[in-house]
Amino acid sequence: MSSFFLAKLGFMLITIYLCSACIPSDITMNLANSTTLHHRYYSVPNDRSGDKPSGPWPVEVKDSINGDQAPIYYCYEDDAVNHFPPIFADAFSKWDTAVRYSALEFKPDPECNGSLECECSDECKPEPVRIRRISDGASEATIGYDYESPDEGRHYLNLNIEGYDLNNPASRAVVVLTVTHELGHIIGLAHEHQRPDRDTYIEFHCENLKGYKEGLVKVEAARKDPSTAPIRLLECISPSMTDEECMKNFVCKLPKYAQHYLSIAGGYITGNHYFALKDFEIPTWALDTASIMNYGSYFASSACGNVKFPDGAVLVGVQRGSGVKVPIFQGGNKDPGAGRPSASDNQRVMMLYPKNQAGS
Repeated sequence: MSSFFLAKLGFMLITIYLCSACIPSDITMNLANSTTLHHRYYSVPNDRSGDKPSGPWPVEVKDSINGDQAPIYYCYEDDAVNHFPPIFADAFSKWDTAVRYSALEFKPDPECNGSLECECSDECKPEPVRIRRISDGASEATIGYDYESPDEGRHYLNLNIEGYDLNNPASRAVVVLTVTHELGHIIGLAHEHQRPDRDTYIEFHCENLKGYKEGLVKVEAARKDPSTAPIRLLECISPSMTDEECMKNFVCKLPKYAQHYLSIAGGYITGNHYFALKDFEIPTWALDTASIMNYGSYFASSACGNVKFPDGAVLVGVQRGSGVKVPIFQGGNKDPGAGRPSASDNQRVMMLYPKNQAGS
């Protein structure tokens, strides 16, 4: 599976490559301190209405005294049940603030009678999130609740932990943070760094992505002999345009080209590529650079090693007014173990899943 956004029955699948993130030693700034933010609006719609294919998970219990309950049920497939429950327990706890003040809950499938080591079975409901261990391709998760398909397994989270030692605290922390990010998608949150207004707040350096040089070779070959191209680069026909210009201006910005020439760029291209903009809540406040739904500055960077920020960074935060360039950390902290959903992430969950409790 590539790192590109995929469409499946009109439903969105978000993919991510686990990466230990080559973070330069000189980076110490916590971006949570670089700006004051209280709202974020890039997610599935607040409610499921009209022809919108996805939305928040449905309210199962309406209770004006204790608060509504909108559980996200889950189970583990096959080998995942032997390795992942402790990892997911830690990731669930990162969302504790959002859960405490919203209707959202993470619960094992009812057939498991409350067991946290809930194994998927034929008796399980069709809609629970199926958590799988994969060894090839990217980790990936569906986003929000699919209201169109009744199929079993339509919600899932595939996790690839190849190369990670769950007994090593630092390595384990990266995996937990990645699962926390993927759970944000399951809840219904989209990538903050792909908001349509991203470029106002963050510089995207496509040339620093892993695979960029190989993609450039593909572009060069495709322009020399269009008959061999996986898809013709129609915007790059002009002989005065360089291969580098074609790569940066079109392959790195248009999903139809990124898919074939640099698939990992699909996780950075701004906007909604398989939904009309009306189907998402559009951001009306400043981008949240501390969000768990961002990729870190050096995620998927080819510049691993002794580099000094911003050298080799894929995403570079730019402070409003001063223009000072600052690093981005997923979850707002250089230490993956300390990364977590931001205040704005939590607030968005509360808006998607209002508790509707008397006096709240």
